[in-house]
Amino acid sequence: MFYQITLFLHSWLRWVVMLLLLATLFTSLYGWLFKKIFTDAHQKLFKLSSMLLGILGLIGIVLFLVASPITTTILYHNIKGITANAGITFFTLRHPLAMFAAIMISEAGQKRANKMLLSAGKFKTWFLFTLIVLLIIAANIPWPFLSFGRPLFRF
Repeated sequence: MFYQITLFLHSWLRWVVMLLLLATLFTSLYGWLFKKIFTDAHQKLFKLSSMLLGILGLIGIVLFLVASPITTTILYHNIKGITANAGITFFTLRHPLAMFAAIMISEAGQKRANKMLLSAGKFKTWFLFTLIVLLIIAANIPWPFLSFGRPLFRF
């Protein structure tokens, strides 16, 4: 039951995070291209997307280390099986490492943007880092069309 609840939260929160990251991407691109003034509202949106990405990562860590029967079996009973097939490799190596990288890049982008004095620099930094984060995440979602894919929404 714990696995199902955690998986449900992880599955649905990812779409909230993706929408916020897309909002961050388009808001920052618009602000950068049209030379808008960086406001507190922008800062709140960007921080919220980064914060929820971190929370999603924490839920993912719980799935990875405690709840998932796939990863816990491999990690605690058969570590040599990590490369047994593409699905196991994806869920035990590729997905968690890529998502960790996305979270770290998001945090680095936030820190770098906060150091910028000019609005254009803030928007440009947010745009570039968010684009990288979105590309990493999109490339490492277990899309349904993959042989080891998962449903887009869990119920």
